[in-house]
Amino acid sequence: MAKMEDSDNHPRFIRNWSLARKLKTIIMGVCGGALIGLTILLTIFTLSIYRHYMLAELYATSRIIAHNSAAAVQFDDSSDATDILNALSEDSTIQYARITRADGSILASYHKQYPKAVAKKMANHSGSIKQDASITVEAPIMLNQQQVGSVLIGDDASDLIAFRRFQLIVSSILLISALTSAYWLSSILVRIISGPLKQLTDLMRAVSETQDYTLRTPLNSQDEIGSLALAFNGMLGEVEHRDASLKHAENYIANIINSMPSMLISVDANKIVTHWNDEASRLTGIKNEDAMGRPLSQLLPDLDEETFPIKTLGEGSRKLRLRRDHKSEAGPVRNEEITIYPINFNHTEGAVILIDDVTERVQMEEQLNKSQKMDAIGQLARGVAHDFNNMLGGIIGSAKLLQRWIPNDPKPQKYLKTIQTAAERAANQSTQLLSFSRKQPKASTQIN
Repeated sequence: MAKMEDSDNHPRFIRNWSLARKLKTIIMGVCGGALIGLTILLTIFTLSIYRHYMLAELYATSRIIAHNSAAAVQFDDSSDATDILNALSEDSTIQYARITRADGSILASYHKQYPKAVAKKMANHSGSIKQDASITVEAPIMLNQQQVGSVLIGDDASDLIAFRRFQLIVSSILLISALTSAYWLSSILVRIISGPLKQLTDLMRAVSETQDYTLRTPLNSQDEIGSLALAFNGMLGEVEHRDASLKHAENYIANIINSMPSMLISVDANKIVTHWNDEASRLTGIKNEDAMGRPLSQLLPDLDEETFPIKTLGEGSRKLRLRRDHKSEAGPVRNEEITIYPINFNHTEGAVILIDDVTERVQMEEQLNKSQKMDAIGQLARGVAHDFNNMLGGIIGSAKLLQRWIPNDPKPQKYLKTIQTAAERAANQSTQLLSFSRKQPKASTQIN
């Protein structure tokens, strides 16, 4: 027990710190040490890379000078060698250069020209300029695979010094910025830990004002406040699910209404439009958002009180169905069937108006009526034709018998022939009438 008590009491000075102080100390210590070490390593690495790059560039320059001055060394032409070295004046960082023969004697040399003010400060006691180049490289002058001389170039390393100074400034700025960010981050953590109740209160206010049930409070801890936040998030999730289901149902019903081939309009007790489906927009040319909230009399002025008695639709009223002929400005007359469904529920009064275009149905009904009439006429004609054929059969038969009995008298034969011809024509007409009643095409047959 004593050992356990000692182990518990050992870090007491740390445990007594506030959580905000612990976090801030850890963050600042770890971030500060890591950033300082990283800055030092990065500075050393970049300086080494930059120095290596400068040496490579300077050695490449010396190789070019050595290649170009091989002929001058071979012919011991100091003037040409001097001209080659003077080309180095374009590089402000090269302080001096010289071309030497194989025996080490100088063939040509180049010294950087400084302004008088600068040269005066750099002059030594003997009056010459100090040659304190920081970087020097030497390249052999080869001719026919033999060294005939060498080129020595000295650089003042001003670019390296400037880069080192710039690197130190940038590293210092980044280090200070990183430490400032770490301190700012620790301050944010303090606010997060010390203000969970404020977050929960702000969330409740935001949900109440915006009705956005997708919002959630972060679970910062497992204490009582964390349990409260978890329960509140669960309640928001359930409300969000119900709200999404309700919106899905609303969208589903709206899609059904908008897919209807009929105009569907809902109005309140004052005939103010509360719903206007897509078919109504298509037929009237008035968009849904323009129709909502406007009086019905402005949108459909032809629906007057006589044809649209919404005021008579009170509690207990049944649906009212009307039919009218509507002529639009740009189209033919339409037969419309208007059905009015009263609404009286939970102190909400109004009506749902369903306007169907029944022009095609009316035309089909008219065609059906005509067809039924023609069927009736055909049945009547069929009966008359049968009776008429029976009577004509007696007349034609009697005329033929009389022709046999009076064969030698031409005058009676003439009248009997006239009776028979007229009867046969009447029989032909009766046959045509019978074919019409049976809806059969007339068939004509040629007889020789």
